[in-house]
Amino acid sequence: MAGKGSAAAVLAEKMVQRLRALRALVSDSYPVTLKRLAELTDPTAATKVILDAVNPQRKAFSQHALVARKDLLAPVALKEDEQLLAASPLLLEFLLETTRTASSHAASVAKLKGKVTTKLKDSFQKAIQRHIDEGTLPPTVGWVMMNRAETLFLLKDLHAGGRATLPAGPATSEPKVAAVGPPDFAKAFTVAFEQLDRRVGGHNFVSLVELRRLLPVDREQFDRELRKLRLAGKYSLSGAEGRHGISPEEREAGILEDGALLLYVSRKS
Repeated sequence: MAGKGSAAAVLAEKMVQRLRALRALVSDSYPVTLKRLAELTDPTAATKVILDAVNPQRKAFSQHALVARKDLLAPVALKEDEQLLAASPLLLEFLLETTRTASSHAASVAKLKGKVTTKLKDSFQKAIQRHIDEGTLPPTVGWVMMNRAETLFLLKDLHAGGRATLPAGPATSEPKVAAVGPPDFAKAFTVAFEQLDRRVGGHNFVSLVELRRLLPVDREQFDRELRKLRLAGKYSLSGAEGRHGISPEEREAGILEDGALLLYVSRKS
């Protein structure tokens, strides 16, 4: 029976191959998180084996690829794409989530730099400084000057004051979010899909649980309208093969077809 070491070595080689395939797609699915890469390579791989596979001492992986941090949620890319990885929104958002605590929601570039692997520190610092100077930070991130240092934070952590009350004006026909009907479903679904996809790193792989939460539509209508979008060739569904411990919420949100529980939505190009 093969040991964990040999299993990790095999997985390391396969993950590098999968990473090259993702890169060749020229899509938003690259760079990718280590967790997603492992799921695409071998959905049955245990966490310990995955982390062992990307150990710097394991040349099968480290000679070809670079993971930002020994963490399942850390982004990973091929070594020749170090600059792309360093400048990616996926890496910056991951680091802000990693450094974030209950009492502190912001971090300096220096603090974020300290969270990445040594090989990536300098290129990451230069990339983030360039984003700040050129105003090209991802739309999910903001920054302020604190103690003479640029300090970054996730916009979801920004608490704004309430809106000023506007004087009453003529009635408008502006649609309300809570009244999404069949004619508007496709548009509302696309907006919700894009929002959730950005939140999880832009991998074109969005949970039905989150989509149902975001769209104020009853289940029968949701399933009927989503089926129309699928038949039109705009979206596809995939199952949870290889996953263990599906929650009751996921089971409830999924769509059962031909004995398979479909849980994730992807947009067709």
